[in-house]
Amino acid sequence: MYTVSSEQHKDLAETLVRAMIIRHGWATTDGLPRDHPCDIISLQSIDGSKKPLYHQVKWLGKNKRIPVTSRMLPKSERILDEEDYPPLGSVRTKSGRVLYWYSQMGIDWIHGVDEQLKIHSYHRSTFDLHRHGININKVPTDEFLWCEVPTAANSRKVQENKPNLTNFLYKENNNG
Repeated sequence: MYTVSSEQHKDLAETLVRAMIIRHGWATTDGLPRDHPCDIISLQSIDGSKKPLYHQVKWLGKNKRIPVTSRMLPKSERILDEEDYPPLGSVRTKSGRVLYWYSQMGIDWIHGVDEQLKIHSYHRSTFDLHRHGININKVPTDEFLWCEVPTAANSRKVQENKPNLTNFLYKENNNG
């Protein structure tokens, strides 16, 4: 049982985005720790090379703006879109919280889920242009890349070339 509706909404949004990524043919993680910089990691294998993609998921509810920072800055403290990003972790809100832009944290995709459970996905090349958040009514959603999943008839070849997200992350974390 959920004790706070925000946790329920977060889990619902992550589950919907994870299902969308899987439907597009990519392997994903399940249940990253709460303090991890991203919500979902997917592993894409294009031309034999394996590349992890880091996803941030936001429950929008009635809100029409997806934040592009870990904390939103009040208007009085915002930087201009044309300015360079300040050094990572150097900006603090009035309450003393450190502000991080998701693009600085290595996030590749931001997904917002609205109250109709529609997913709005934005690649870094888009959300990097919108320093104060993405208005889903004004900014069109980016197309998420599809992967053609081979049939079972090619299963031996598929198993040899299948990206293994767990092994990839283990090697990455253990400098392997």
